[in-house]
Amino acid sequence: MARCRAGILAFILCIALTGVAAQEDRDPKPPGYLDPLVAKYKRALETHRGGDPRHALVQYYKLLRNPDDVARLSPQALAALHSNVGSIHYDAGAPQAAVVHFREALKSDPEHPEARVNLALILSEDFEEHDEALTHGRKAIELRPEHAKSYHLLGNILQKLGQDAEAHLRFKTAETLASGKTASMGSTGLWRWNATELGEITHVPMGDEAEVIMETISLVPPVFRVRDFLTADERKRIIELATPELRDSHVVSMEGSNKTSKNASSSHLPPPRKSSTAWLVADTDETGVLESIRRRAMRLMVLPDSVRSERLQVLRYEAGGYFSVHHESTAFIRRYATLLYYLDGPGDGNGGETVFPLGPDGDGGLSAGELASMDTISGGDVRRACEVGVRAAPVAGDAILFYNFGSDGEVDPSAIHAACEVTGGVKWAANHWFNLPEEDSKKEMRDEL
Repeated sequence: MARCRAGILAFILCIALTGVAAQEDRDPKPPGYLDPLVAKYKRALETHRGGDPRHALVQYYKLLRNPDDVARLSPQALAALHSNVGSIHYDAGAPQAAVVHFREALKSDPEHPEARVNLALILSEDFEEHDEALTHGRKAIELRPEHAKSYHLLGNILQKLGQDAEAHLRFKTAETLASGKTASMGSTGLWRWNATELGEITHVPMGDEAEVIMETISLVPPVFRVRDFLTADERKRIIELATPELRDSHVVSMEGSNKTSKNASSSHLPPPRKSSTAWLVADTDETGVLESIRRRAMRLMVLPDSVRSERLQVLRYEAGGYFSVHHESTAFIRRYATLLYYLDGPGDGNGGETVFPLGPDGDGGLSAGELASMDTISGGDVRRACEVGVRAAPVAGDAILFYNFGSDGEVDPSAIHAACEVTGGVKWAANHWFNLPEEDSKKEMRDEL
């Protein structure tokens, strides 16, 4: 691998001026006044950017060796300072000194991505401490899942540890990210797989587990089939947990109240769904199967811990069962992505497909106007919807991945879908929803000078 030098980090100094601000209120500064600490840091940064790292290092150390200056630096600013010093030492051929400063950077700000990736690089390449490097490398891609070089570095570390299969997949992820073809970061700030070609096969790395194979089955909306995502034992365990908890399925009416599928409407229209539902919580599963599936799903979608997954919704459709056209996300529940697991049945030729009627890549022909005429809450012509669009056959063990939000951060209306009628046998499936963080829980942006 060509050595990935740290260079000058693109961080803007953040200074904590809590005590100073009150003094400045009593003694206003003239226009154009620049705090001496800010001025010193900017001079050091300009020296560094100007191609004179030796003198920049002197200026950085003057800041670091002044207790008053260090006390006024925010954790993020102090981390950036140590990381810049570490990069200079590394470029000068002093990896041991660089390690010290990258570790200090992470003490100050554990979320500093450059310090993570640079520390992983040095530990692996210069000290052959691959196990610790792997920890930092994995954290680096968690902090910046769109950063191609971090995936490439992680691939190098895995290769040195003899984990060639995952290493190959990490290299491939780096290549696809660099080309910007198969994945992107939408305006939600979350990773999303891009659907660029029907039938495209993507090998997705799954950490310590074997890779999974994902096939693009629709471009609009983006829909993917993940082959053999669940094992037979996992599917059996989910059905065992769900069976005693099954109840008639509910829908949310336009007024926001819950109604059972049997009594969802007093009109002449059929009920919007005929099925039984159970909700499973990971804490109630002593075998750990549900938690293992959740972690695997998060890895598949490259989602951060801030994305919350809902309880697993298990569904049982007997002959005649279905769920009419609907959308997963509401004004109150912002479901970013859905993983639909096929658990068992109903068998070839017995219906039960998942259909995306607005998908133009299927046999489609159903217009938006026709869909608008369907009442997706109190019922609709599910058989008509299942004649058009993109259909996914229920294959036990497979999962269907689709996004309820578009890359623009808005709800994607083309993601409406339905569960087609089961004409024979019994179909078992489960919905796993991953929700956008609440607005008030998003991290505030760092102050910038």
